[in-house]
Amino acid sequence: FKKLWKSRTFTDNLFNIMFDKGHCISEWGKDFQPLYSELGNLRWYLPAHI
Repeated sequence: FKKLWKSRTFTDNLFNIMFDKGHCISEWGKDFQPLYSELGNLRWYLPAHI
């Protein structure tokens, strides 16, 4: 999956990323979905316009 996010061909064609149920992170904390806490790491792979 990381390979996809690191692909310039893929990221150059992105214009938006949306996460459903994102509000649950702040309401339920780390108990909601532990992997959601790692979403911030995606920022390092995305172009500045996202």
